[in-house]
Amino acid sequence: MWGKRLVDSLESSNFATNYCLLFLSIPAMLLSIIVPVYNVERYLPRCLDSLMRQGLRPEEYEVICVNDGSPDNSSLILADYVQVFPKVIRVVKQKHQGLSSARNAGMQLAQGEYIAFVDSDDYVVDNAYRFLLDHCCEDKPEVVCFGHRGISTDGVMEEDPEAKPDGQIIFEGNGSAACGKGVNMNVWSKLYRRDFLEQHHIQFVPVMSEDVVFNIEVFWRNPAKVRITNCDVYRHELENVNALMHTHNRPQVLGQLNDLLYDLGVLNQYMQAEQHEIRQFAKQLINTILQSFYSKAYRILLSPKEWKRLMQRRKSLILNEINEEDEPTFVKRHLARLQNMSGRFYTSYLLGRMLYLTIN
Repeated sequence: MWGKRLVDSLESSNFATNYCLLFLSIPAMLLSIIVPVYNVERYLPRCLDSLMRQGLRPEEYEVICVNDGSPDNSSLILADYVQVFPKVIRVVKQKHQGLSSARNAGMQLAQGEYIAFVDSDDYVVDNAYRFLLDHCCEDKPEVVCFGHRGISTDGVMEEDPEAKPDGQIIFEGNGSAACGKGVNMNVWSKLYRRDFLEQHHIQFVPVMSEDVVFNIEVFWRNPAKVRITNCDVYRHELENVNALMHTHNRPQVLGQLNDLLYDLGVLNQYMQAEQHEIRQFAKQLINTILQSFYSKAYRILLSPKEWKRLMQRRKSLILNEINEEDEPTFVKRHLARLQNMSGRFYTSYLLGRMLYLTIN
């Protein structure tokens, strides 16, 4: 009875109408930018500065920084930026659990219609996300893919006076068709509609190739509308990546080799997908990871016992071999042939290593 009287009272006044108008006037949050943070004090200010220059109003976007137990001064830098930009930047702290966990933590808190991922040693061209949201997100596509460029600036903002968000949509179709266009597998060169990720429970898994596995899961779900634009706005720092990925430290390399074998096992399940495009896409990705596997294996001299153990795992996971005919030169085709033979002969690994070190 009391509830009915309250409803009657509201309906007899302008309160309900005014409340609805006020609610509708609040702009929806368009974008959540997730930034994992770990040991990046040299790069972090550059990254955050670029995200504050995206042409978006504070109520239209949020920057969720996940401090993954960073032992350097990154936490102090984040605190300073929160003081200056309290309406935009949110900081989440967790014990060090790795990149996948940090990104998942950010996704759980995201409120934007779209989600973007930015690595904290990278940065984005001014007004890039404003352009992408205005020009590429009509009709609410599930995924928008855009351009990027690798840089080696060691934490300094690249002098690029002509850099500006511009470009055209060069492809539009479903996820299966997009796979045939050679879409790259980096998550930081895309916008994802949040409700699509939530509907299919897509998250990052703790593997070395987490971007690859995340994206193949996205495209396996065959989103109805994927747009690819030649808008080149993301800047990916190569200096820091090279230091991490091109190590010759023996324990680290062995760990990376085992991680890549795990990644291959995860990707192998998509070889059974119904869509032909997804199977072909998975095959290409497997080939890329195999190449990475061998390039890492050649950086250190593995013993016969170590190599045998790795090859036993590889053969139990993946049936296909590297396509030798896809290699552009005679030397690389010969190297691919040695790599395919390495599972049978340790001497093939030694010869492949010698050839690899000669040409690199």
